[in-house]
Amino acid sequence: MKSHLIKLTASLAAFGFVTATAHAVAVLTLSDGVNPIVIVNDNNLGVGANTADGNASTLGALSFNGTIGNWSINVAVGTTQPVETAPTPSMHLSSVNNSSGAGTMVVTFTDTFTFAQANKLLAGIGGAQPNGSVKYEVVVNGSVFNIGTSALNPFAFSSGYIAYSAGTYDITQRTTITHSAAGTTSVDATVSRAPDAGSTLALLGGALIGLGLIRRRIR
Repeated sequence: MKSHLIKLTASLAAFGFVTATAHAVAVLTLSDGVNPIVIVNDNNLGVGANTADGNASTLGALSFNGTIGNWSINVAVGTTQPVETAPTPSMHLSSVNNSSGAGTMVVTFTDTFTFAQANKLLAGIGGAQPNGSVKYEVVVNGSVFNIGTSALNPFAFSSGYIAYSAGTYDITQRTTITHSAAGTTSVDATVSRAPDAGSTLALLGGALIGLGLIRRRIR
C-alpha cells in the first residue's frame, strides 16, 4: 500500500450556486505503443473515435473487447456518471489484458467534470499481474499524479488526497501494464470524491452505535 499527500492548486472561475456536473463525452483508449491507438467514445458520441463502444446502449458505460498486436485478449470497461451514482466525480476502470509475450499496454479512461466548490479526490487500484508491473497515474487538467507502481501479485495501492478548486476538470485514469513474458494482468481502479466531514462523522457515529449494540448483545 502506498499513500502520500498530493495537492493540486488550481486557479479557475467559481460557478456560483451551480451544483450539477457538466458531463462531456467520456473516452476509453488502449495502446500497445506499436499499433494504432484504440479510441472509444461513450455511446459513439463526439469525434475522434475509431472503434465502436461495446456498451453503446448505456450512457456512462464504455467497453472494448478485441486484439491489439500480441495482446490477444483485451477487455476494458470504464464507468462514470450517470451509471456511477456516488457523489461526483466517481470513475471506475477495469481491464483484463493477455499477451503472448513481452510488451506494454496502456489503458486510459477520461471524463470531464465541473465542480461548484473545492474538495479532494481519492484514487486507488488493485489487481493481479504475473510477470511484470502495473503503474497507475491520475491526470488532472494535464497535471500527472503518479499514484504508484507495483510488481507484486496480487497488488493494491492508493493515493493521498488530490485537492481541487471550483472549476472544470478533465480527469484521466491511466494504467500502464508491462509484461516480461506471456501472461494475463487484471486491474480495477477507481477515482472518487473524498467524503466530506459530515459524511465521515455520520459514518463514525453509525459505527459507534453498531459497536454499542454488539457489546450489549455480548453481555
